[in-house]
Amino acid sequence: MEQTTLPDISTQARGLGDLSNRILAMAGVLLVGGGGGALAMAWTSDGGLNRLSETYLVSFAYFLSLALGALFFVLLQHLTRAGWSVVVRRLAEAISANVWLMAILAVPIVLNMDHLYHWAHPGVTDHDLGRRLHGPRRYRRRCHLVAAVLRGGASGAGRARP
Repeated sequence: MEQTTLPDISTQARGLGDLSNRILAMAGVLLVGGGGGALAMAWTSDGGLNRLSETYLVSFAYFLSLALGALFFVLLQHLTRAGWSVVVRRLAEAISANVWLMAILAVPIVLNMDHLYHWAHPGVTDHDLGRRLHGPRRYRRRCHLVAAVLRGGASGAGRARP
């Protein structure tokens, strides 16, 4: 039987060639068309920009959690010097490489901060400060109970302290 030698793929140049340009062009067309269509529908409907910013916030939080979770996974694998995770770590490194992109995609959230977070308006939470500092007795009792449980014993936890 004749033995054939396999080519060394570590030295060969690999790439998509002309196909990568077509894929990038298609992605650009879809991005412009989808983004433009979403903005057009948001501007034409009543309260559409507010709904668009709310759904954008949910989608942004989802993809940011994926990128940060992958970054945490890579960090954990490097800290423990795990040798078994080389293959899955490469995937996590590719996903976590999008963290810088998420920083850029956070700009619409910062611009719509007044709608998305009602406490971002100046003066909205001023009345809550006094209630937090001098809360009702029931709230103080709960705090003492939690503190007593954290200390390791519930002795005297039911007594209200002034």
